[in-house]
Amino acid sequence: MKIAVVSTGRSRCTLVAFYLHTLHNDLEFCREFYTEASWENKHDLVSLTDELMDKENFIVKIMALNLYEEYDPSVFKFENYDEIHLVERYDFFEQCCSWYTARINGVYHYRNDMENRGEKEFGYIRKQQNKIKLENIKEYAEYVDTYIRFKRYILDNNLKFTLHTYESAKEFDKKQSISEDSNLNYSEIITNYHLKDDINALFNECFSYDNLTSDLESFNKRVGDIKGLRSLQSFADKMKEKWAK
Repeated sequence: MKIAVVSTGRSRCTLVAFYLHTLHNDLEFCREFYTEASWENKHDLVSLTDELMDKENFIVKIMALNLYEEYDPSVFKFENYDEIHLVERYDFFEQCCSWYTARINGVYHYRNDMENRGEKEFGYIRKQQNKIKLENIKEYAEYVDTYIRFKRYILDNNLKFTLHTYESAKEFDKKQSISEDSNLNYSEIITNYHLKDDINALFNECFSYDNLTSDLESFNKRVGDIKGLRSLQSFADKMKEKWAK
């Protein structure tokens, strides 16, 4: 049996994957096979997929960030999977805050068997004051665009799948010894959190998980007009000007 958990990320997809492994603990848990390969500078998705498909029984997470520009979703051979689980998170701004906070702190998951270390890390994070940047929002929107391409491919090829949401996936936490909920209140640690409604409104206008629509170009152009999203590049330019004086 081959099982794929497909997501943008920061959607409790790890929680879904771990839960599925409790149901099928005889399967090899390949975790984020493609992500881990990229850490080792392995980027040939064709050969990586062939390597993965040589396994007969496994569970794997496939993330939107795993697809490179020179490939399309067919490279992952979704038709070879016995089960496909899609995981979606509809609050885009909260998802962005989760991505950003996880990335700058290098803390992506919290497991009960790491309780002491996890509490220390998240206690430190709760004291932070960070401002999410324009480039971050655009990058995460690109992941959504890629995920919608995944979903469209799966539907166009009449492949069966099970759909989970960020909210529904929380139910799996009651059935295993893992917690993905860090209880972070992003309104307290993201200083431009007040942009949430504006960014979510624009996101919902440009993207739809249900209708499989995505207008990344329009989103990227218009999100730059939202006041309060500082560009990393413009800040760098200002610093160069200051140093030059």
